[in-house]
Amino acid sequence: MVAYHAGCQLLELQNKKEQWWLDLYLRLQGMNSVWLGFTDIQKEGHWIALSNRTKMTYSSWKRGEPNNAGGKEHCAAYTTDALGWIDYNCAGKLQFVCKF
Repeated sequence: MVAYHAGCQLLELQNKKEQWWLDLYLRLQGMNSVWLGFTDIQKEGHWIALSNRTKMTYSSWKRGEPNNAGGKEHCAAYTTDALGWIDYNCAGKLQFVCKF
């Protein structure tokens, strides 16, 4: 689940301020979950940015996450329900926010 379109990439949150912006944006749009540009598909528990394959420098996992439920959750998502990140099956269908 790598989405690149017309020069944009999935959002890779870098700090709490960006996360607060994302949370507000999603609530105003009536959305609750979106993909983030991080994965551990190559090595379980080793989360990297999709844009450049470097180790993530900021994270805000929901309590109990990432949990790799069923051994099939290798993509990161943000959810307003928990005010935090979850790991999710990469084949799942969620909204997305891109950065340029």
